[in-house]
Amino acid sequence: MAAQEAAVGQKREERQQTQKKTFTRWCNTHLVQRNAPISDLVDDLKDGTPLINLLEIISNKSVGKYRKKNECKVKIHRMENLTKALDFIRFEGLKLVNIDGNDIEQGNLTCILGLIWTLILRYQIEKNRDETKAASAKSDLLAWINARIAPKKANNFTTDWQNGDYLCRLVNSLRADSVKPTGDALVDTEAAITIAEQKFQVPRVMDAADLVKNPDELSAMTYLSYFRTAWEMLQVRKADPTKAYAEGPGLTQAFAHDKRGAQFTIHSFDSSGHPWPAHTLAITIAGPDGKQAPFEIHDNKDGTYNVSYVPQTIGDFKINVLIEGKVIKDMPRTVKAKAGADVKKSTSDLSLTIQSYLTNGDTKKEGGDRFECTLKRGNDAEPTALETKDNSDGTYSFFFALPNEGQYTKATTWTMTLSLNGHSLPGSPLVFSVPN
Repeated sequence: MAAQEAAVGQKREERQQTQKKTFTRWCNTHLVQRNAPISDLVDDLKDGTPLINLLEIISNKSVGKYRKKNECKVKIHRMENLTKALDFIRFEGLKLVNIDGNDIEQGNLTCILGLIWTLILRYQIEKNRDETKAASAKSDLLAWINARIAPKKANNFTTDWQNGDYLCRLVNSLRADSVKPTGDALVDTEAAITIAEQKFQVPRVMDAADLVKNPDELSAMTYLSYFRTAWEMLQVRKADPTKAYAEGPGLTQAFAHDKRGAQFTIHSFDSSGHPWPAHTLAITIAGPDGKQAPFEIHDNKDGTYNVSYVPQTIGDFKINVLIEGKVIKDMPRTVKAKAGADVKKSTSDLSLTIQSYLTNGDTKKEGGDRFECTLKRGNDAEPTALETKDNSDGTYSFFFALPNEGQYTKATTWTMTLSLNGHSLPGSPLVFSVPN
């Protein structure tokens, strides 16, 4: 019996420590606005000033005149602040049970956690919720989450979130393929929390280890409720055409019939200057004849788009980019496409220099050896001898131009043989193929 009670007590302690960490971070997501974050939920709330700051920020109302932190060196002054804060909370219509200023001033963790949870529930989880609905805040949040992660279904805010799967699905519901699960609960949860923070501004009020190993309902509800806020923001957040721009070599030059194409990158941002994908992206690349040039777009899923187009003729190409129906900065642009080289009518030149060595491995410093090089096309019986040069310093060079491949109807295989004093050099013969 004693062992069972000890285990229950330990679980309670773990739950409270998780709540304390989460609730402290929740407070700081707001207190950062006044550059007054707290480090300990129990010790830092004792004088009432952080609590008053928090209340004014989350309610967008004034609590009234209160004592600053440096004026709260005696208990009576701390109690004045705490009483003012609790009276304000009651005035806001929140019900406080079994808590007064003494509980906070004396550091009663259970009472403090209950107080902060009351604020979280009202000012975050129930914020903008239709109070005419019969569903509780808990069931309402769970229903919203299940609509995002369908066909999966979460039944609670504790054990169902331990394997990382539901959290990955929730992140991906904001933007597809944002996180790719590995099957490792801790790794996947950490990846999801990181991506949610970086891409969707979901505060890291919970650690992955707490969600996986020490699941606490109130902490999880606090964290997961941010996803609803992020989703709502996504519905109104748009790319801002005035912030967008394009850059890359394909906006300054291009060559007709270049197989790789001329390339440039489009950068899209929201009104705050953060990278943000465009809801609608329209690109026109009109040639000298007014016809659209073929092009490809690759969406990098981070607000950038790689564009590649292939001019079919020489002349001026007019490029225009519109985001959300409006022309972006420095558009339209005119790019002059030049005539590209015709590979079938071009020759390939090659030069090589051979270094000779003595038997002991020393570099030879004088010439006189017999260096020979031959080139044979396909299975021709007679190879062609190439002209070589003795540089008189132990090195030998040769230069040759491949015949015009355009005259052949099939891909051509060439064999090059290199020898020194009648012995083949390492790597000889060299065999290479040139397409027609």
